Amino acid sequence: MKKSIIVVLLLSVMVFGIFQLAVLAGETEGEQNIKLTRQIFEDVWNKRNLDQVDALVAPNCMVYSNGKLSSEVGPGIVKKMIETSVVQFPDFSITIEDVFSCGDRVTFRYVFRGTFDKLKKAVENEAIGILQFKEGKLVKVWTANNQLAIFQQLGFKIVPPTELQIPKEEIKDPDKK
Repeated sequence: MKKSIIVVLLLSVMVFGIFQLAVLAGETEGEQNIKLTRQIFEDVWNKRNLDQVDALVAPNCMVYSNGKLSSEVGPGIVKKMIETSVVQFPDFSITIEDVFSCGDRVTFRYVFRGTFDKLKKAVENEAIGILQFKEGKLVKVWTANNQLAIFQQLGFKIVPPTELQIPKEEIKDPDKK
C-alpha cells in the first residue's frame, strides 16, 4: 500500500514536471496570437509599416466594424483602413490597454488617439476588438467603437428631429383589425 502511494506520487510529480517543461519549451497558441496582435498594432498601424500586412493578414480575412461586414476582404482592406486613418488623423496612435486570448481569438481594449486633420482637433476613443487567427495569420476582425463620441469631440452637435416623421400608412390603429 505504501509503495503504491509512493509510486502514484512519483508519477504525479513526473507528469507535472513534463507538463511544466512542455509549457516552458514553447508558447501557447494564445501567447503567439497576443504577440501577433501587438505586432499588428505596434508595427503595422502605429509605425505605418504596410509592408508587413501581406505576411500577417490572410487573403480571405473579413473585417466587421460596429457590426457591419466590410465589402472587401484580405490585406487590401486592412491597408485601406490604415491609409484612411492616416489621411484623417495623420498623428494617430493606437494603445492596447488590456489583452487576453482564448484559443485562436484575442480580445483587447484599445485607445485610438489622433488629431483630425481638417479641424485640427484631438480625439481619443476607447474601443474593443476581437481578432481571430489561423496558422499565424489574421482571418477575422471585429471592432466596436463609439463613433458618436468622436463626432462630439470634433464639435459636432447631435440634434434630434423636432417631430418624428412616420408616414401615415405605417401608423396602425390598435382598435382596427
